[in-house]
Amino acid sequence: MPKTRSDAIISRNNQDRFVSYHQDRGQGIFFARIRNAFYSFRITWMRLAFDISWRLAILVLPWQTRWFVGASLGGWPWEQGRWSVYVSMFFVFATIVFGGAFSFTKGNVKKSLGRWIFPILIVLTFWTTLSRTATAQWWIEVLLLSGFVWTLWKRNVSQQNILGWFTVGLLPSAVLAVRQYITGNVVGSTWLGIAAHAAKDLGTSVVQHGDVRILRAYGSFPHPNILGGWAVVGVVAALSLAAAASTKARTLWWSAAAALLGIVLVVSYARSAWIAAIFGVIVWTVIFFQKTRMPSDHALSRQYGLIALIALITVGGAVIFSQRDHILSRADFSHRLEAQSINMRGQSLVDGWNIFQARPFFGAGPNAELVALDAGQNHGKSEQLFAPLEPPHNVFLLALADLGVVGILLLLISVWPIFRAMNIQYIPFWGSLLILASFDHYLWSTWSGMCLVAIVLLISYRRSFIYP
Repeated sequence: MPKTRSDAIISRNNQDRFVSYHQDRGQGIFFARIRNAFYSFRITWMRLAFDISWRLAILVLPWQTRWFVGASLGGWPWEQGRWSVYVSMFFVFATIVFGGAFSFTKGNVKKSLGRWIFPILIVLTFWTTLSRTATAQWWIEVLLLSGFVWTLWKRNVSQQNILGWFTVGLLPSAVLAVRQYITGNVVGSTWLGIAAHAAKDLGTSVVQHGDVRILRAYGSFPHPNILGGWAVVGVVAALSLAAAASTKARTLWWSAAAALLGIVLVVSYARSAWIAAIFGVIVWTVIFFQKTRMPSDHALSRQYGLIALIALITVGGAVIFSQRDHILSRADFSHRLEAQSINMRGQSLVDGWNIFQARPFFGAGPNAELVALDAGQNHGKSEQLFAPLEPPHNVFLLALADLGVVGILLLLISVWPIFRAMNIQYIPFWGSLLILASFDHYLWSTWSGMCLVAIVLLISYRRSFIYP
């Protein structure tokens, strides 16, 4: 008991502090638990949203549904000059947001010289471009796909998952392509981003055998060549998935997918895709058998890989034999359409070189090369040309014409750390892309082509899974 009044007051104050301290502490623990529960819920929700969004993004990449603003050049529609917003872009952006691509530590970024070079390249191209609309659209697509790839890398999404969803997402387009080839007609759909085509219509991609016009399959893509390019990567992906499957049922599923994509590859009648597929399958087979040369260790994988390879060769060979007349006509350059195609491609290479010579240091700007070509052919007038202008059918020449020597050097410095980290066992994929890039422009100039490059980047950066 306190002896004086002051002692009593002091004792009462200490008791009040003690009660207040424990009340505050209890409230603090309570609110801390609420914060932790909310944080845990948010992390779980974000992880779930990320897992859904990246799968949906890969599934919808083959579909070209979009909103766009029309543009013309030389009196013809100009694809690269359009403002376009694809439905797949929303899922790509959602993946970046939910994957937390903007929250990575600065230490990982500072190690890359591209952290400084890439923004310089963007500013430089906008400063020198002949069409800011075309260049802005190109950079939007590049930055979105770069963020998508970066996010999946950082979140350590496995190559097997990426390849599996890529192949599954390609199968509806493959089924659609087979139907188009059988019926000789492409049914248009605004919701699916598919334009209507018929073999009898002028401007449709066809194979002409005598008086017969055979429709080249489009699938869900804007051109049969793009369908063929995706089918090449799909075939190699399906072979890899079949060899790495854990059960025979999964092997049979992926083998069937490889056979279907082999059919699509044939009916696209894309010559560059045929060459790329031959290269990709042969190199894949050589590496696969080299890795599985010890039967005691890899007998099951060797068996599964053989099943898929036999399915592809058998079904693909049967289709090639049944369509051999049409296939041979694609190799006969005396035919009017084939001669016209070769001449057009040759002229596009000449035009690309002329554009580079006119602007050797900084180029015409990404996807703005046709503006320079139109100015040269129309001499500044707004008259309609005899035929629509075509970009150079070679990605390396096209990049040189768009970026110039300075831009190419900056681009190589930016991406070199990525390519240096590539696994050599992914040569079947990258080699096929290099062949496609040597004979066409869509890997550089179109959204669907850039998406294909992004998929290959995603699967070839880390340790291999496709070879035991």
